[in-house]
Amino acid sequence: MKKFSFLALAAAGMLLGACSDKDETAQQVATPDEVAEGAYIGISIQMPSTTATTRANEDFRDGTTDEWAVKDANLMIFKTTTAGASEDDAVFVATYPMPVPAVLDGEADNNVEATIYKATKIDNAVAAEISSSDANTKYYAYVIVNANGQSGTLTPGTTTFGTFRDKQFNSIGADIAAECNIGDGGLLMTNAPVCKVAGGDATNATTLVEPSNYYTLVEIDKTKIFNSEALAQRAGNQAACVYVERAAVKVTLSKAADFSPATELGTVNILGWQIINYEPTYYNTRKVEASWGDLASDYTPALASPHLYRFVSPTAFAPQVPAAHTGPFRTYFAKDVQYNKEATLSKTVAGDTWIALGKSGYTTENTFDVEHQTWKNTTQVTVKVSVNGGTGFFTVPGNDGLLNAANAKTQLETNIKSNLGVQSAFNALVAKLPALTAPEKYSLDVAVSITEPTAGSENVTYTAIVGVKKGTTVFDIPTDANDEKTALEAAVTTAKNANVAKFYKDGVTYYNARIQHFGEEETPWSATKPWTVVDPGTTVQQIYGFGQTTNGTVDEGSDNSAKRFLGRYGVVRDNWYDLTIDAINELGSAEPINVSGNGTPDDQVKSYMSVHVHLIPWVLRTQHISF
Repeated sequence: MKKFSFLALAAAGMLLGACSDKDETAQQVATPDEVAEGAYIGISIQMPSTTATTRANEDFRDGTTDEWAVKDANLMIFKTTTAGASEDDAVFVATYPMPVPAVLDGEADNNVEATIYKATKIDNAVAAEISSSDANTKYYAYVIVNANGQSGTLTPGTTTFGTFRDKQFNSIGADIAAECNIGDGGLLMTNAPVCKVAGGDATNATTLVEPSNYYTLVEIDKTKIFNSEALAQRAGNQAACVYVERAAVKVTLSKAADFSPATELGTVNILGWQIINYEPTYYNTRKVEASWGDLASDYTPALASPHLYRFVSPTAFAPQVPAAHTGPFRTYFAKDVQYNKEATLSKTVAGDTWIALGKSGYTTENTFDVEHQTWKNTTQVTVKVSVNGGTGFFTVPGNDGLLNAANAKTQLETNIKSNLGVQSAFNALVAKLPALTAPEKYSLDVAVSITEPTAGSENVTYTAIVGVKKGTTVFDIPTDANDEKTALEAAVTTAKNANVAKFYKDGVTYYNARIQHFGEEETPWSATKPWTVVDPGTTVQQIYGFGQTTNGTVDEGSDNSAKRFLGRYGVVRDNWYDLTIDAINELGSAEPINVSGNGTPDDQVKSYMSVHVHLIPWVLRTQHISF
């Protein structure tokens, strides 16, 4: 079991605080060593106990010590003054620094089972206001851990939580690039939105779409304000239980033990990887939609026992104080800042520094609706691989081999000569030339000149000089056949453009893997025409049934795409996506892949990758890939 000198933050699920389910203790009198020092409020902290996994692809792991580090924490207080007011209407009251020793003590890779809390000093005037407020006035706690300068300015009595929730932060406390290091400020954490009712298989779905069953702010017990730090920390005197989660998304990549690349690729070595297509900013608090609560797939060919209501956990992670409801229950998706639009993302590979296999990368949350479930909107990893033993080579249409320059030249000449357009133009030219006596004949001469590029290239520039031979001698074409010669040269140019050569510098090739969230376990997809009258193809409608049609017109009533596939792809904060490369079946790209503007749906009838996702909150989502 891990122990903390104060903040047992961020176990699997990252909870700051959780809470005793015991009856509240009576107001206690300070002893002589508990002298009046001002106003104090106690924040209870508990990590969830290790419990049996209840989802097909869920598990819990701690991660690394750096990911638990607590450098600073601030308690922000909000309030509402009207009965039944939404938490979005709560106005900001004040911010107070929390004492946060960040000493971690214990073994790695265990879930935390610890309950502690620490008193935070607040202004006497605010304490008096809270203690004397009427029954309709409620006060709420919000905590930012490891702020990394992201909290911003809030105006007391004016800034609402709804406005604050929409503030966009741009630092997660880690590099979002090749190095992906956690900074000195630690990983930023904020309140996690939770649900009061359970998801899962046996749930009354109507309760899962009720907005009042979801909350992010945590109500403060107004009777638990004390004039002594020691008294505020006494057992049973906690005033609030605040659940927090990391703002970062974690990604790791490894190679399967039985990794099996295609033999024609020669010696294969995975050199590293990077995260691409990530959001530049994120909402400071994860947004969830109650309307997702009753989305349960009716298409489950891959599952003998489908998991329903995937957006809310079926298992409570900690008791709640006060015990007004069961739970709380984790929520499993998010609405990001570009959720329902063509996103502007940071797309390209950064420099030439790559993350090693088994090392972690961090990025921001990126989610989208089914309509935008395409390559250009999806967070991916680019994998850098060396094949052919690290020796550079060319590829040319018509030859599946990894060719050196001489063999590539010969293959290109053959391809151009055999092109029907070139042959037709050559025959037209020969008809204008002087007749020959057998066994003499004219033959097409194409001389390709190819230069090895200095870097990998998807389109190698080469020259192709055309001529006509009479026997073994190049024939001077008479001037009255110049038009036919020009036509032949144009046909050769067309054929050359149709025979693109690629060059793989040092045998390096690149692959992209799109990251799945719910994946095959909870949003299974198949290419066997399961949902629409059209065969799967190249549009989001054909692949996922978005804007479903049954008679040639859009029938929104038959559109079940969200039920079946919402959240299949994407990355959500405080989730760990572990990608495992099982196999490399084909040669990849000679250059890093830029997916800008690529509207291809994330799933295709012909797939070069098989993906499996396993969840570990943090959450770890293990993904198997075959290229």
